[in-house]
Amino acid sequence: MIYFVLLLAVLTILYFVEFYTFSAIQRVLGFSKTLFTIYLAISFGFVILLFASVSYISFSKQADFDLEIVFLLLNLFFVPRAFVTFILVLEDVWSEATFFLSLILEGDYHKVQYNGRRFWVSTLALIGSIVVFIAVLYSNFVGRYNFEINRQTLFFDDLPKEFDGKTILHLSDLDLGTFKNQDKVKHFLDSISGLNPDILVISGGVVVLKAEELSPYVESFKKINPPLGKYASLGLTDIGYFKNWKSISQKEQNTKRLLEGLSESGFSILSNENKLIKTQNDSLYMVGVLPSYFFPLPMKADLNEAMAGVNPGSFKILLSHCPDMFFKQVVNYPPKFQLTLSGFTHGGQFEYSFLGLKFKPFSILFEDTGLHQSKDRKLFINKGLGSFIYTTGRFGAWPEAVLITLKKGAG
Repeated sequence: MIYFVLLLAVLTILYFVEFYTFSAIQRVLGFSKTLFTIYLAISFGFVILLFASVSYISFSKQADFDLEIVFLLLNLFFVPRAFVTFILVLEDVWSEATFFLSLILEGDYHKVQYNGRRFWVSTLALIGSIVVFIAVLYSNFVGRYNFEINRQTLFFDDLPKEFDGKTILHLSDLDLGTFKNQDKVKHFLDSISGLNPDILVISGGVVVLKAEELSPYVESFKKINPPLGKYASLGLTDIGYFKNWKSISQKEQNTKRLLEGLSESGFSILSNENKLIKTQNDSLYMVGVLPSYFFPLPMKADLNEAMAGVNPGSFKILLSHCPDMFFKQVVNYPPKFQLTLSGFTHGGQFEYSFLGLKFKPFSILFEDTGLHQSKDRKLFINKGLGSFIYTTGRFGAWPEAVLITLKKGAG
């Protein structure tokens, strides 16, 4: 029953998108049988491609890098049309609102010719859809490699004195298998080694499907040698959740190979574990948990297990792939975690700023990236380096590495 409802919802959305898009084209170019036939053929091809892709993923129970080009085509087809639909729906709402206001305020409605206005609205919507089409192309071939270094300074009253001024290089959601151009990724990893961080951390999402995705980058990670160590927690993709394994044993072997690759790269893996980081006279704890996600994905994080042997009054940094854990558990966890480092959201991958205003299509689904604070506990959500298989582009929410400088004091 639920699949029927979902199918009906998808078909309804597609109907409205196609209706509004063709209406805009017809208003601007006029109607012709040839134009209608071409448009209909392209639309049916899109629907067939969409359902074939969904069926493949459903039956195989896994995403596939070979489908990347298919997802790109789907994005190129649907997103510009969705933009046209959004603009024309706003125009319809405005027209209806004007109509009812005239009835309420004047008691009568004086008929106004809207054809001219609708022509220009449709024209602007179609021009905008072309811009969106180009943006989708740019995001996939350029934007996904537009790596940035985000510098943050965070203040803590209870920071151990000898950690004042120490730096943490925070990586997250590398999703290494989604990159076609490995040389660009290696070049970025080589460049961040020049930042000379004191600590390097990865808050999960190293690979997407298979442990072998890490192999081309092991040597690059080896070149980064922070004096206080390298630490990594795991995300759900790292434990093979999104691949249809032939057996549990095969899945476990894949995770084992990933852990071996991370160890070879110099990382200490923190899976519900902790490590004491020492300077000459001071120390702090780096704590890492297994993936913690919202329903229906499995809950594997265990803070109590991860805190075994930790001095409750010490300064603690938590690596948790999913930021939800901060709001649901960490905020009220009795021993305070001064700083939590997360990822998972990718910053929605798409963000547009205009006159100081930010438009983030996926902000309703995820917590915003950047710094959050609740009570006296801080959370930083990293935009990540990689991308989702289903939409590999990035625009505005550029891939990032975050260099955090720890400072003692109120700030």
